[in-house]
Amino acid sequence: MSCWSAHRLTSPNYADRSLTTNTAGTKWAYRDPMIEPRDIVLPPEAVQALTEILGIMADEVMREPLGTRWDIPRIVELEERLMRPAEGDPVVIGIDDAALLLDGMAFTEVMSEDLPWIEMVRWTSDLVTAELRSHWTEDEWRAHTARP
Repeated sequence: MSCWSAHRLTSPNYADRSLTTNTAGTKWAYRDPMIEPRDIVLPPEAVQALTEILGIMADEVMREPLGTRWDIPRIVELEERLMRPAEGDPVVIGIDDAALLLDGMAFTEVMSEDLPWIEMVRWTSDLVTAELRSHWTEDEWRAHTARP
């Protein structure tokens, strides 16, 4: 059973957004639909690493707006959501958000291949990948990757 509930906002500015309440009673706005959401507590270092990844992704979209599979509004919304909670409070992340972050980490790793700090990039990617993937079952990941 999920520990969150979504409520439609009535403001015209949020016509395509929902408000989520996690188990702590904290409300977060996010785009619709969020797939398999989870409350996840991230250490500050993880938030910093993930927001850096999202920044790299946003830079790539700006460089090649038609050549990437990412879009700026989704990247910005996820970055805002990651940075909003106080330290120790959970953030609501969907499996689709985790997949986006994993995709960005893979891109960053490939683009960092020739840099002297590639081993640190790989180590960080492995650590964050294991942490993000651990919140969903293998069956949930398979079902998500099978989506069109």
